[in-house]
Amino acid sequence: MAAPTSRVDIRLVDDLTKVLPSEEPDSLTHPLVTRTGQSINFQVAWHEHQDVYWSRSELTLTIRTDGEPVQVCHVDLVAAGLPAPADADDGYLATQPSLLPDLLTPLDASVDGALTTVVLQAHHMGWNAVWVSVPAFSGTITVTVTHADSNLFEQTVSVTGVDLTHHDSDFINTQWLHPDCLATYFHVPMWSEQHWHALANHVRAATQMGVNSLLTPIWSPPLDTAVGTYRPATQLLDISYDGTYHFATERLDRWVDMALDAGIRYLELPHLFTQWGAHACPQFIVKTTEGEQRRFGWDTEATSPKYLAFVEQLIPFLIGYFRGRNLGDAIWWHISDEPDETNRSSYQAARKQVIDLLEGQMVGDALSDPDYIDLVDHPIVATTAVTRFREAGYEPSWVYYCVGQANAVANRFIAQRPIRHRMLGLQLFCANSRGFLHWAFDFYYSQLSVRPINPFADSSAGGAFFSGDPFVVYPADDLGVYYSLRYEMLRAAFEDLVLFHDAATRIGREEVLRIMDPDRTVDFSSGWISEGDYLARRARLFERLAS
Repeated sequence: MAAPTSRVDIRLVDDLTKVLPSEEPDSLTHPLVTRTGQSINFQVAWHEHQDVYWSRSELTLTIRTDGEPVQVCHVDLVAAGLPAPADADDGYLATQPSLLPDLLTPLDASVDGALTTVVLQAHHMGWNAVWVSVPAFSGTITVTVTHADSNLFEQTVSVTGVDLTHHDSDFINTQWLHPDCLATYFHVPMWSEQHWHALANHVRAATQMGVNSLLTPIWSPPLDTAVGTYRPATQLLDISYDGTYHFATERLDRWVDMALDAGIRYLELPHLFTQWGAHACPQFIVKTTEGEQRRFGWDTEATSPKYLAFVEQLIPFLIGYFRGRNLGDAIWWHISDEPDETNRSSYQAARKQVIDLLEGQMVGDALSDPDYIDLVDHPIVATTAVTRFREAGYEPSWVYYCVGQANAVANRFIAQRPIRHRMLGLQLFCANSRGFLHWAFDFYYSQLSVRPINPFADSSAGGAFFSGDPFVVYPADDLGVYYSLRYEMLRAAFEDLVLFHDAATRIGREEVLRIMDPDRTVDFSSGWISEGDYLARRARLFERLAS
């Protein structure tokens, strides 16, 4: 083991900081406080000022708590090849291709009661960091870093866990899971046991981040696909045809059981027509006397009488199936994304085909132009368009963001400041929103699903989307999940949303707003406060709840 050739700087850092290799991070200053049942997170950052990098030291990090053992992950750098738009606002840490902290790689730990020990070794030059997650408790955490027999750092911090009754909410959080991406990346057959294992791991990861609605591929979702091409078929429903369509649900039953076991409360059905215009139909795999064949698809117009005859059997069957599973009120449907001036007539015609069949069902679609609000039953409004919808007399209850929401609003790009991720929960609370949608929890293809990508090397879907937009988790070797800094910060954002609603039940909505938004300026496009201010406000809210 090489001895340090010069000093090692070490400090505790909060959970709303991205530790950049070239920038000295601020030390932890806010209290470690959370509600009972949620984790407490912070970082340990260090910088070895070595004469030669290959002589880097093995440091020993020891964390002693008054509660349970902790989990420790190294914060690894990833390539952000498309970090920001050309007109980027001041909410970005980098605007040129960069290596930035994001991937959380678990470290092997030695656990002895409430004492957790890991070896720290720098993965790159400059400042490194590990992410520490501690089950909630009240007491103290003592962090010690040693080298050989030398004690380099020791700090004790107090932790407060606050009891707060949870009240069920009807807020829906959906972030599209892509089963085909998992089968492709892991090189496992679709619906094999390995595939189901990977799916279960990723669904659990999604629910732990606050997702409670799952896009369910009863048929292969016609999403992010080049015209005339098809993604790998992910159809759950077995369909056969002998002059009449017949449906079998063995795989669908397993999917629903998996989702409910993971904590999913709502199931989102795929779009009934192709994306960006509703011109054509999704593909369906159908068994006939001539074998299995693709039916419908890009060569079938949305208004095809044959497709109408099919959905006249499909939709009532599914409505009845979900009612039989006691999920009748937990299902929602899509027509097609984003009707606008280029596709108003095709969207309108497609909608007319099915809307009577969907009477009494929730039907929602993404929308960013209020001129077409009459076409969509439940508009899911782009956060950059909320102001225009309000000016048109409509208060959006659902919102989404994607690559197009790059300035002045919250998002999940790797190069963005952490507050850009975390503010979403407060924005949703202040707007009293009822739902949120994002298109990609785990999209590991290039744009339009032309080819697979390696998410550890390509974070922008082949240079198409700002880095980080296509996914917030990374695939682990064991069919599992590696989390990211953004995942943890988004998880905290959605936990905060739940916190604010539960706090409002105890102390009133106005009191929560007085603490978290004292100037009444928080909105989707109002920018953001500093990370320190946000954490300070949150700490004051906990003080108020504990009083």
